Amino acid sequence: MCHEAGPIGYGYKSHIMTDGNFVISVVVTPANRADAEPFPNVMDQCKETPN
Repeated sequence: MCHEAGPIGYGYKSHIMTDGNFVISVVVTPANRADAEPFPNVMDQCKETPN
């Protein structure tokens, strides 16, 4: 969102992975980053999750 005086807010994206029932990974990034960029971090968090 932009206004003549500059930005009036900040944008964020949340990247959430579940196992079908429970959230097992959450990564929050600025909105101006590509969607695929946090994927390695999401996968790393999933590897740390006990089965």
